Amino acid sequence: MDDRLRDFYNGQSVLLTGATGFLGKPIVEKLLRSAPEIGRIYVLIRPRRDGDRGVLTAEQRFDREVISSGVFARLREEWGPDFDGRLAGKLTVVSGDLSKERLGLSEQLYRELSAHVRVIINSAAVVVFDAPLDAAVEMNALSPRTLMRFARECANPVVVHVSTAYVNGSNPDTAPEALLPIDGQADHEWRGPVLPADLDAEIRDLTDLCSAVDAESRLPRNLEAYRKARKGEVSRDGDDDDSIEAHRERWARQQLIRRGMDRAKARGWHDTYSFTKALGEQMVARERGDIPTAIVRPSIIESSLFEPEPGWIDGYRMADPIIVAYGKGRLPDFPLGEDVVADLVPVDFVVNATIASARGAASHGGLGVYHVATGTTNPLTYGAITRHTQAHFQRDPMLDRSGLPVDVPMFTFPSLRTFQRRMRWWRLAPVRQLNRLIRRAPSRPSVRRLRLRLGALENALERLHYYSVIYGPYIQHSYWFDTARTRALFEELSAEDRQEWRFDPEAIDWDHYVQDVHIPGLKRNVLKMDVGQIGPPVAEEQGLNAPAALDDE
Repeated sequence: MDDRLRDFYNGQSVLLTGATGFLGKPIVEKLLRSAPEIGRIYVLIRPRRDGDRGVLTAEQRFDREVISSGVFARLREEWGPDFDGRLAGKLTVVSGDLSKERLGLSEQLYRELSAHVRVIINSAAVVVFDAPLDAAVEMNALSPRTLMRFARECANPVVVHVSTAYVNGSNPDTAPEALLPIDGQADHEWRGPVLPADLDAEIRDLTDLCSAVDAESRLPRNLEAYRKARKGEVSRDGDDDDSIEAHRERWARQQLIRRGMDRAKARGWHDTYSFTKALGEQMVARERGDIPTAIVRPSIIESSLFEPEPGWIDGYRMADPIIVAYGKGRLPDFPLGEDVVADLVPVDFVVNATIASARGAASHGGLGVYHVATGTTNPLTYGAITRHTQAHFQRDPMLDRSGLPVDVPMFTFPSLRTFQRRMRWWRLAPVRQLNRLIRRAPSRPSVRRLRLRLGALENALERLHYYSVIYGPYIQHSYWFDTARTRALFEELSAEDRQEWRFDPEAIDWDHYVQDVHIPGLKRNVLKMDVGQIGPPVAEEQGLNAPAALDDE
């Protein structure tokens, strides 16, 4: 084994998927900064539509979504005026698509990549809990097959596939760092979910379900319902932009979300995300052949602890909308289990473990599973998070609209049932009633502004209620993930590397992390607050309407 982790990457070329995501960006940054002799980093990015403005190319997405990120601020400072030139010398943007055969590349480019790439890191995923089933199956379950087939074209490759610790579903025991068992082959003591005996049949069934939803959305009775809904909206608001097709797409999307969640729960997982990621792991294991492979399973990824700066974060993660709403004095409770372990892990720990696992796979061969989690070695409860959060906002409060410090309440821990009842009847019902009254009022500028404001508030409250539903399995029960293999991976590093590539959970002081690192990082990177500014620059409804996520393409 190479003495230093960076030596493993010397002269080697890496193909990275998911570079536009929360995990992908800091992987790029860390490889460039701490493995300076790396051969080349190829980032595979899919072009996407930009509303009515056409298509964003892969290069445009890289410029807009990756290299403009604050995660590169340290590297920009260290490289100075040479930044653009050095970046061009080490990184190539590849326009491709994991959902297409041969990555959507020309035959020439496909062969060129396979001739040069040694390490493949797959961090692309649809990561929202309640993604539409078709999108989740395509990206999380099927795209690993395309990537593993590419890997088999490479010479002496190593593959790292980023999954999630929550593929273990509702398993009440300590989940081992191992693949989930196949249906019919599980040990009699296994209490977690099992993978389908026939993976292809399961995926066919899921894709058939998606096709059935699309066909159902086009039935005459549904098209008539869309027309009636559109007429009602046009007569009420004078807005003629919402087409029947938009109504149909919305209906189909909601059905795909609901039926995906139902299927996941019926199979033993909490949601579509963890279910399809489990299928993706099974696909990796089946397609890898004899390629050395690591499956990295992070728990709930949050802001960085150490690098590239303490508190770097890119958008709201799982707990953050709740933290921000509480800091504004507008969320005195949430159905968290006070003694439940919140298995948070800083994003830089996941980055370092992911990069290190490639060398581990190359050294040990076979298929290794690594849990990057904290709950079994350095547990943090939701009760402790709320106490640290309250202490922060008492010391460094937000400002209300009058410019006065917000006095945050003592956080309470209602049951899930109590919280949802209060949300429905005490908060949502009055806002909905007022909305109905306002819609009947004459359409003056002041009324239109109030209508928009109340509509946003109703949407925010509905989303908060939905958070309590979709987060319920994660905030009401503790889950335990064995990390022995990951700890061994860390111990294999040299003493110098254990300082440069840190992912030891025992190094985390949770009081310091929550109060002095994470929440200031939220203020700086998400709320865009200047140093010393304590007033909230975004409305509550924006904070509460963030997507639910654990770890995006």
